[in-house]
Amino acid sequence: MAAIGVFEANVGKTDVGKTIFYSVLIGLPIAIIAGPIFGKFIAGRVCVPVPDGIASQLTHESGRKSMPGFALTILTILLPVLLMLSATIADITLVAGHPAREWIDLLAVH
Repeated sequence: MAAIGVFEANVGKTDVGKTIFYSVLIGLPIAIIAGPIFGKFIAGRVCVPVPDGIASQLTHESGRKSMPGFALTILTILLPVLLMLSATIADITLVAGHPAREWIDLLAVH
């Protein structure tokens, strides 16, 4: 969303859905390369000691026992993105005034 604001993607011909689509198209392969592949490459070359205080803080159990499930967490994160993408796809594929397009625009708060 920061890139959308910087590049003013929500003004003029380009909308937020297209910007998100292109960012996923470019960002996913870059994340795969920069994450696991580069991580395996650099892990053997960098040694960073962990202070004792940080390790004890990270292993301390909190009072909360029940965490939300993985699927609910992913749905919560991706729902706004999926709604914006669906609105963009509806704007491209459906004619103006089509009931399905109006419903999708309503759900996406376009």
